[in-house]
Amino acid sequence: MLAHLRSMPSKYQKTVASQFLLTPDLANASFTTSWQNCFTSRVTEMGSEIITSISANSQNKDFSFLDLAQKIIEKQPDGILILTGSMDTALFSQQISKLTDENIDLYGSDWAFSGDLVRYGGKSVEGFTFTTNIDMESDAPAFIKFKEEFIDRFDKDPNFPTVLAYEATQVLFRALRQNPDPADLTDTLKKIGVMNGLQSTFQWDAYGDIKRPSYINQVQNGRFVKLDSKQ
Repeated sequence: MLAHLRSMPSKYQKTVASQFLLTPDLANASFTTSWQNCFTSRVTEMGSEIITSISANSQNKDFSFLDLAQKIIEKQPDGILILTGSMDTALFSQQISKLTDENIDLYGSDWAFSGDLVRYGGKSVEGFTFTTNIDMESDAPAFIKFKEEFIDRFDKDPNFPTVLAYEATQVLFRALRQNPDPADLTDTLKKIGVMNGLQSTFQWDAYGDIKRPSYINQVQNGRFVKLDSKQ
């Protein structure tokens, strides 16, 4: 994951906010905690400051986007890392927009990278920036074929989680073909090596992170725009 954050091209590193506030959603703590730690390591290397982290659990009955937004605005950050799903990110961004006229840069993980963010966030998510490892504008033949077949079957475009789920399934099938014993699955996965994904090859490093091209995406005029990539 840290390698993924390090993929941000240098020309975009210069535009990263100088004072960040982090908002991890503890409803998915295994994801948000590690993402927060890696993000903190990377942006401090780049010279930015982490003001504080204000966590919350979106599954709690008393959870309020407005209350969380008010706590964050009081800290006066110029950048916010929002670590939650696309719908919650959209609703949270709306509250931030309502509470301040200041230009606060919003950043997110691939967890929020779906059409729901733009659909429900509207103007409040303009300029929202992500790092992702899937290019939804890819012209790779395998991806185009997958996209066409998905649309034919479900009458809608595939999204980021759909692509990853498909590739994960292919990895599992390959592992089980090599060794059908579920008890050996973890060891078998470690031995798979390079996989052919829908857009590029990928493989695991010694820490279990995926090595594959990464992309910087931003919401511009209500759509996701790929700014650059890093191989």
